[in-house]
Amino acid sequence: MEGLKQERITSGRTWIAPATCIYGLDYLTNGYECDPYVTNFLNKYNVHIMPVHNPDGYYYSWHSDPLWRKNRNRNPNDTCYGVDLGWNYDDGHWGDGKGTGDSCSKNYEGPTGFSELETQAVRDYINELQSTRNLTAFFTIHSYLQLWLYAYGWSGESVPEEPEVSRVAQIGVNATESVHNTQYRLTVSTITEMKEAIKAAAGEATTLSTSCITHQRQPVMEELE
Repeated sequence: MEGLKQERITSGRTWIAPATCIYGLDYLTNGYECDPYVTNFLNKYNVHIMPVHNPDGYYYSWHSDPLWRKNRNRNPNDTCYGVDLGWNYDDGHWGDGKGTGDSCSKNYEGPTGFSELETQAVRDYINELQSTRNLTAFFTIHSYLQLWLYAYGWSGESVPEEPEVSRVAQIGVNATESVHNTQYRLTVSTITEMKEAIKAAAGEATTLSTSCITHQRQPVMEELE
């Protein structure tokens, strides 16, 4: 079974995301055949990890602007650069007011949904896993709020498998909290929740790519425990 664990940089400035990804990658590779839990997990699942989703924005944030958020695509007929990739996904609800049409804004959603090569690549890869393999779970990791969110973000409606998704998500919250006793809040990623997160984090933590997550409506397997 395929488990896509997508720990990544979407906003260029969220440097902790790829560091967390690389730490997890090191843990899994070095733990195989040494740690019984890791060995059992990897014997059951293929894990696909995207450490960096926005390489150009990530590089630019290191070398030019530490708070840079978007990619570095030159917008046509414009002096401004970049699209906020988190708002560029489209499950039929692109441009519904979460992002902005101002190309100079840090929250620019792009001229159309999936206009960017980065979001197209992620979309195509997920669709391939979904159509050719048994994609079991999909995660994105962002900084910096202590929230565990799940779809549907655009409407606040529950996914068909909401009781199971919520149950397994709570297992993840409990496991995460047990490491350093950092408290996380589990909730559906409603528009209200996302606006509160944006207000609290100045737009940092909530480019959640729920538009991709919502396409993966497979029941979460008991084996994820």
